[in-house]
Amino acid sequence: LDVVNSIVPFFNNHNENFRKMWGGFPPASSGDITIDAEQHLTDLLPGGTLAHFYFGYVKSWWPLRNEPNVLLMHYADAIKDLKGTVKKMANFYDVKLSQSELNTVVKRCGFPHMKTIAHKFDYKMPFNNDAVFDNENDACMKRGTMIYKGGLGTHKVTFTEEQIQRWSKAEEEEFGADSELLQWARNGGGF
Repeated sequence: LDVVNSIVPFFNNHNENFRKMWGGFPPASSGDITIDAEQHLTDLLPGGTLAHFYFGYVKSWWPLRNEPNVLLMHYADAIKDLKGTVKKMANFYDVKLSQSELNTVVKRCGFPHMKTIAHKFDYKMPFNNDAVFDNENDACMKRGTMIYKGGLGTHKVTFTEEQIQRWSKAEEEEFGADSELLQWARNGGGF
C-alpha cells in the first residue's frame, strides 16, 4: 500500500491552476485524509480509473525485466540500499564511478539532501502557452510538496485494516499467479 500512500499527497498537492488546465485532474483533496485515502485507493484498485498507474504498469513491465535494455527497479530497494541501487544503475548505464563520485551521488540522492533542495522538485511546464498557467510563478504542485517522507510502511498511518486487506487481495488477484511477481511488487528485491 505504500504506492497508494504516495499517491494521496501527490494528488492532493497539485495546484489549482494545473488542475484547471487538466480539466480537474488530479482530483482536489476533500480536506479529510480518510476520504482522500479511500478515494485514491478505489481509483487505484483494479477496475478503478487509475488502476493502470500501478497494476497495469507493473504487469506490462514484468515480462521485460530480463531484457538487456530494461532495468526494472523498486522504490523499496532504493530505500533499503541506496548505495547498491546507485551502483546497479551505474553498471546498467556502463558508467564507472570512483568511490568519491559514488559517495557524492548517494548523498545527493538521499532523502536528507533532497529535503534541503525541495524547491528543485517544483515541476514547471516551461513550454506551456496556456493562459491559465503562469510559467514564471506556477509549479504543477504546491511548492516543496514533492519530497514527502521518504520511507516504507507509512501506509499503516493512513489506511484502515479493511483497506489494507482490500489492497492485499487485489495484489493477490492481479499478481498471485506468479509468486515471484507478487513478492517483488510488494517488497522489491531480486528476481
